[in-house]
Amino acid sequence: MTFSQIIKNVPFTLVTGFLGAGKTTVINQLLAARPVDERWALLINEFGRIGIDGKLIANTQDRADEANKTAKNNVAIREVSGGCICCTSQLPLQIALTRLLSDHHPQRLMIEPTGLAPPNELLRQLSEPHWQTALSMQAVITVLNALQWQQQKYRTHEGFQAHVRAADVIVINRYETLSTDQRREMQSWIITLNTQARIIWAAANAHVPTKTITTQLL
Repeated sequence: MTFSQIIKNVPFTLVTGFLGAGKTTVINQLLAARPVDERWALLINEFGRIGIDGKLIANTQDRADEANKTAKNNVAIREVSGGCICCTSQLPLQIALTRLLSDHHPQRLMIEPTGLAPPNELLRQLSEPHWQTALSMQAVITVLNALQWQQQKYRTHEGFQAHVRAADVIVINRYETLSTDQRREMQSWIITLNTQARIIWAAANAHVPTKTITTQLL
């Protein structure tokens, strides 16, 4: 029996954004919104820099145990270190994903590449034949830092723009200092790059509307 016969159509979501975008907050809030009876897996490029909340994972596990005494390891995390998974050999990505899927059998998968990773390259890799039956692409969620966007060196950077172009959902944070005109300008800039993405403005110290985002996971 092959791997693709064992693991089929696992929904996966890519959570991306340029360096310093603030992906950690979105990922932690998505984990917090996870149904207690669902097994999720998270693949992270450069785990040491992401800062996923270990207490949150422990708490979600506690809730899962209360709801289902047989539930174990309902959130599994695996890291891929040693460089960007999009720019290096595909072997580290293949090994990490295969082990994560075969060991944990998740019902949902999130992948968080390093902020320097070109999203389209990773999507291309994950659409290759050996993943087509194992994974089912749901959405690309891009976290966009408005303070970075205010600086021309970011707005005109091809790597910065690439995350916006690849997005199905764009979560904008750190925008409170922008004027109304600047926010309109930012939204127009996004639309010139991607007319289809859904835009969410996430205020500081406020929860990202996970119900809205999680609809992109289904």
